[in-house]
Amino acid sequence: MEILAKFGTEKTGYYTNRLIEDALEIVYHKAIKKSARDPKALRSLRDFFLNPFGNLRARYDLIAALGDPESAQIVFDAVDKEFYIEVDYDVNSSCFDGLFELFSIPEYKERILNIVRTGFDRTIEAAGGGLVNHNIHF
Repeated sequence: MEILAKFGTEKTGYYTNRLIEDALEIVYHKAIKKSARDPKALRSLRDFFLNPFGNLRARYDLIAALGDPESAQIVFDAVDKEFYIEVDYDVNSSCFDGLFELFSIPEYKERILNIVRTGFDRTIEAAGGGLVNHNIHF
């Protein structure tokens, strides 16, 4: 709250955070585009996106945007892991956003479609009886 006293209200703090996040997104995508043909730079970006600033959640959507096979596999592994987490835990939705990024790459389309087709059933299985509407009939 001391920071809010220095920089404004909670509402202006929210807008400031959004402005910073939007600027970072632009920088991230420029770095991805610039590093597209440099394996060392891709590896460096991938490592950063797995643990941004050393304490934030992995950004699988940005890892997917790198477009290389190793990055794609990291995203697919993260999606698979998210299907089996406990119902009470937060889902890192950036891995599913990563699937959206990967869908534009032809060699991943069928695999992504298969994940979407089977994902609902896998989530229900993983949750056991923990989902409210686990008895959905088609």
